[in-house]
Amino acid sequence: MTGIGPADALDAWRTIRAGRRAIAARQQRRLADLLAHARGALRFCAEHYRGLPAGRLALGVLPPVTKTALMQRFDDWVVDPAFTRDAVEAFVADPGTIGSDFLGRYVVFATSGPPEFRRWSSRTRVRSR
Repeated sequence: MTGIGPADALDAWRTIRAGRRAIAARQQRRLADLLAHARGALRFCAEHYRGLPAGRLALGVLPPVTKTALMQRFDDWVVDPAFTRDAVEAFVADPGTIGSDFLGRYVVFATSGPPEFRRWSSRTRVRSR
């Protein structure tokens, strides 16, 4: 993923100065780009959004995605193919991994409580140069 640079700031400034129609058009382009990327890169998104036409769409026509659906198909939408549900669940279940990064680059932590309420979350570790 690339960072935001001066060209992006200039584009945003120009769009804002151009008014509401330009902002709406920019939002539509960005949503279309995001959906095209998700459909091409993630099996879950390709299947979930299969019936939608390519190109610009209103946000309200997108079918909702539930957390339950995402967790059932975790390995089909996660961006890093090495970050599988089985692997991360084994990682958080092992007390020997406390303080270690999952796959050497992700901070992963689990909540406490009964297993049916236990959850885990992750963040990519940002390394300083």
